[in-house]
Amino acid sequence: MKQLIILFIALNGSFALSQSEFLDGTDVKSETKIEDSKTFNARASHWLTTFGFEYTSYELLPEGDFGFAGNKKSFKKENQSYVGARLGFGGEIYLGAGFITRTMLDGYFHGTLFDQVLNGGDEAEDVDFAFTKKNGQIYGLDITQSLGWMFDMKTKNPFMDEWSYLTIEPFVEAGIGMGRAYSRISYRYDTQPAPTGDYERYKFRMTDEIMNTRLAGGVNFTGAKGFFFQLKAAMNTYVVSERKIKGMSHNNGPFKDTEKNVKLDPIMVYTLGGGYKF
Repeated sequence: MKQLIILFIALNGSFALSQSEFLDGTDVKSETKIEDSKTFNARASHWLTTFGFEYTSYELLPEGDFGFAGNKKSFKKENQSYVGARLGFGGEIYLGAGFITRTMLDGYFHGTLFDQVLNGGDEAEDVDFAFTKKNGQIYGLDITQSLGWMFDMKTKNPFMDEWSYLTIEPFVEAGIGMGRAYSRISYRYDTQPAPTGDYERYKFRMTDEIMNTRLAGGVNFTGAKGFFFQLKAAMNTYVVSERKIKGMSHNNGPFKDTEKNVKLDPIMVYTLGGGYKF
């Protein structure tokens, strides 16, 4: 009889616990896993590193005295697309009430793949020699300051059957920087076969020393171990402190050498990356 009473008490306690879990919708084991997994304190000050892949464009300016209008091909003002990467290091300070501020020093490089088109872009014609080549890059340093606000979201790991916390941090960012942009076009087309040897030719090289200001907005998704995923879009405004243009054309003659204080239209930079807080 005594053994039956002990068994009933044990079963009744187990049933009460299960009933409590059912009524309040809380999984005690899952909550324990969540608390154990929160080894990283997002609401604290940290050092951090970032890395991201970027897409942007830059204004190529072969127009006016620098442009070319040939019989087979012409070159005028256009935007060139660039892909590249950004690497940063900095620190963040937790201000309280979910607000956090971050200071970063970023280095970046954007460039084009070497673009070469044989036969001047017209493969149907039988020409002795023709080609078009374009390439360019932008590289520099930025220092940025951002302000964000964070909140937690409970989420389930898609690869493992457990729950964890994900800290979401939307932020705004402002910064200044300096860099250099380089662009080159090389073109030749034999308009008539040998022995006549008539051709048109164009070479354009532009080097810009640039100062830029940037305004950005984005969001960080930080996990329980300090790793985070980042999405960001920035508007860069470049001011060219010095521009050197050199080249030649078969019909239009040589180019001017230097221009200064050129202001370009704002350019968007899109970042997909992440980093680690420690």
